[in-house]
Amino acid sequence: HELLAEGIIAMSQGDSPVNIELKLEAYRVERPTQLQQ
Repeated sequence: HELLAEGIIAMSQGDSPVNIELKLEAYRVERPTQLQQ
C-alpha cells in the first residue's frame, strides 16, 4: 500500500502536492482490492 503510493509520488515529481493527492485518490478508487491487501 505504501509502496504503491510512493511509486505514484515518484512518477508525479514536479506536480503540486494537491495534484499528487488527486492522483492517489483516483488510484485508490481504481484499485481498491490491491490496496486492501
